[in-house]
Amino acid sequence: NYYFYEHVYDTSGRNASQLEYVLNTIDKNTKNYEQQIVSISKAFSEKAYYNGVLVVKNKDNVLIWEKPIYADSKIVSSNIEIKINDEADKKAFDYAYHVDFNFQAYLLSIFKSMTFSAQDFLYDTYTVGMKQAIVKYQKSYFKRSRPVIGFFIFSFILLRFYRNRELARSLNEVKQEKNLQEIFRKKVELEEEKEKLDSKHESIYKRLQQYDHIINPPIDTLNFNELVSKETRGIANKFRQTVEKLFFPIFQNHFNYKIDNLGEAIYMLSVENIISNEAKGSANLIRTYGNMDSHYSDHTISKNEIMALAEHLLFIVEEIVSKDLLIVQIGKKKYFDKKTKKWITVEN
Repeated sequence: NYYFYEHVYDTSGRNASQLEYVLNTIDKNTKNYEQQIVSISKAFSEKAYYNGVLVVKNKDNVLIWEKPIYADSKIVSSNIEIKINDEADKKAFDYAYHVDFNFQAYLLSIFKSMTFSAQDFLYDTYTVGMKQAIVKYQKSYFKRSRPVIGFFIFSFILLRFYRNRELARSLNEVKQEKNLQEIFRKKVELEEEKEKLDSKHESIYKRLQQYDHIINPPIDTLNFNELVSKETRGIANKFRQTVEKLFFPIFQNHFNYKIDNLGEAIYMLSVENIISNEAKGSANLIRTYGNMDSHYSDHTISKNEIMALAEHLLFIVEEIVSKDLLIVQIGKKKYFDKKTKKWITVEN
């Protein structure tokens, strides 16, 4: 409402200036000059809705014509005074105007809009009857309240979107909580399998060394046993880095763009059936342990947990090898040719 009436305020000032321009086009020596001034002023006052006061005076400052004053007050109104000068005067007439902004009427207009002009409708019902009140409401009052109706609809839609967003966020938090519970359940299962894994450690060492050309670095398979026997903090991160080393080139080869988010890479490779669901689960478990290892914690990953993670990593490596997904092979390397849009293999 405010910016609309600001626009009306500027427009009323321009209209008043245009009236002065039109009056200046009349030749002062024309017969019935005063009557022409009055005629044009009267026509302007009838069409200019936001013109409040318009008076025409003669050279003696006597009122010749005045626009009738109506009871209803306008929020914006132009006030114009025209004084016709003596014939000897170089200037045919003096022209003065100003535009008023009735702030009290502006606030009342907002009140009527937000109350759907109920007060005016009831008053008209009492004075002219229900039928005429409805006709007047449809022609005038309802238009004034349409922006309020639009605002209510917009607010409802906005709040609805916000509610759905909050609901989706809550559901996502529940889903994440379930995922964390599942992860910790698997962690407990890993702890329960500690004793069973002891007999597999030697086998895992040999299998890691078999794939040293693939996973070293970041994991030094030749000294892996010695590494596990010492400080274990940070080892889970090495497993995560190894999965990134394997999956990122495979992702770039299939989707033709780089990615730096392991979770998204795992998800996309699984959706496209490039890796199996089992490999997806192993990769997510390693990613989770890597994330946990990145933050300070009183918990220190155990040797049996490390060996279990190593077995999950070996499962991923063996699947990648069996599916021939490796981008970098022994004695060879590949790069992506932008011109041919193909991977080119060259000897080292």
